[in-house]
Amino acid sequence: MLIVYNISMETRVLKYFLTVVQTGNISRAAEKLHITQPTLSRQLQDLEKSMGTKLFNRGKKEITLTNNGVMFAQSAKQIIQMINKTRQQINQSNIVPTGTISIGLVETTISEWFFKTIKSFRAMYPQIVINIYNGDGDDLREKLDDNFIDLAFLIEPVESAKYHANEMGPLEKWGIIVKKSDILANKNSVNKNDLYNRPIILSRRSIVTESILDSLKINKEKLNVIGTHNLLTNAIPFIKEYNTMTIAVSGALSIRPDSELKFIPFEEKLESKHILVWRKNVALSLHARLLLDFFHAKK
Repeated sequence: MLIVYNISMETRVLKYFLTVVQTGNISRAAEKLHITQPTLSRQLQDLEKSMGTKLFNRGKKEITLTNNGVMFAQSAKQIIQMINKTRQQINQSNIVPTGTISIGLVETTISEWFFKTIKSFRAMYPQIVINIYNGDGDDLREKLDDNFIDLAFLIEPVESAKYHANEMGPLEKWGIIVKKSDILANKNSVNKNDLYNRPIILSRRSIVTESILDSLKINKEKLNVIGTHNLLTNAIPFIKEYNTMTIAVSGALSIRPDSELKFIPFEEKLESKHILVWRKNVALSLHARLLLDFFHAKK
């Protein structure tokens, strides 16, 4: 038998019905609902009458559901859940989101992508303040772990044990950055042999550096490493003053053009994805969740 819910039926009556189902006893249900037993019995009788079917088998000490009562109980639960969810959505839609979201960005083309992408988010939620922090992956992961930032955009590979991770934004091409006066600047691409017997400064983020060197089959011990850096900002003086080079993504230089420097890609095509990460087992604020959902919709 198909049970059809009469839209005019009050949700209050549905809650009465479900309370009786839960307790299995009209007296206990009436006590829990803070109404009299006769009032509750009358409401249940009116409900059965309006539905045109018997919903309960009434015993001396307890009542049980008929087959139609079981079907109606399932529908009643769904109706209550739907109404509660809709009420919550309406209440949230009437609240103007405010607060601060802290975002970590590695120094790549993700910065340009980020600021272009959030224009429409800023238009929708002008009361939300966005704080930006730049750093290498290690800096930003530390800020995430210390709850100093909410979200971070990193370059793969990313440790997945502690973070939720989604690929997002542009790809980055790997190569080297040298002075335009460097002999390598005449080349359109470089290979691993171009890195030997030359001073080089490497990123301190070992997980990325080792991944690139492994892909190029380069033995790090055979490189003339004269230093490390956490940001290209710190590597540039080394490159200019010591005629050295660094391994980097193309976006690291494109976001801060320098007339004295040149990016040269590797012959072996090496690309990395940007990864949006946030901590596992940590609840995001409403406004941070709004931004996260916004990014997911832009994928």
